[in-house]
Amino acid sequence: MAFALLAFCQAAQAQDRISTFDGKEIEARVLEVGPEELVYRKWSNPDGPRYRMPLSEVREIRYENGEVETYGAQEDSGGGVGVVRRLRGHVGDYGTDLSYYYEYPSGPMYREGAGLYIKGTHVQAGAVLDRDLYERWRSASNMRFAGIALWVFGASGVCGGLSLDRVHGGEGTAMLVTGGVMILVGVPLHVLANNRLDDITWEQNSRRELGESFSPSISFGAQRHGFGLALNF
Repeated sequence: MAFALLAFCQAAQAQDRISTFDGKEIEARVLEVGPEELVYRKWSNPDGPRYRMPLSEVREIRYENGEVETYGAQEDSGGGVGVVRRLRGHVGDYGTDLSYYYEYPSGPMYREGAGLYIKGTHVQAGAVLDRDLYERWRSASNMRFAGIALWVFGASGVCGGLSLDRVHGGEGTAMLVTGGVMILVGVPLHVLANNRLDDITWEQNSRRELGESFSPSISFGAQRHGFGLALNF
């Protein structure tokens, strides 16, 4: 009984979780996160040896207090992309949203779908776009999702209507009309959103010269994840 209680108490304790790009999940106690690597102990052996892991292998750290750090991949060739770090959590009673680079990515950004990339590496839109452009990016991304949803469901409705017509004769007319309208609305909306995302990407590239670094800034107020502190380098 005592052993079971001890095991339960240990399991109930919160732990940090490290997720890597190759799909590993490590239950750990994170001791230090540096510019190039993190240091941790295994949660199952808190007094055991320290382990070191390059940040380029880390996809995400979920801390026991609920804070989350997400990372972008790192390139070393040709002044490549630095590690992207983003922290979402709380400082006291206030929500925080911190996004910054150890090194500003070199090269222009380009869009694939609703994502931004530099030299094949996905980067967080909130970390690389100016605030006004980021708000426009979010709006266009939502529009793109709505457009895709409309024409996908519309196509399904058309297929369903055609099937009903073949089986029951004329009973699928309403589905055909509804599906057709959804396609007519969804496809232009999807195209318009893609054009807006491309325009935002082009404008951000034109605002920054190649390799130009972010100016350090800190702001306190209403942030994307609540009211709190935002730090950008």
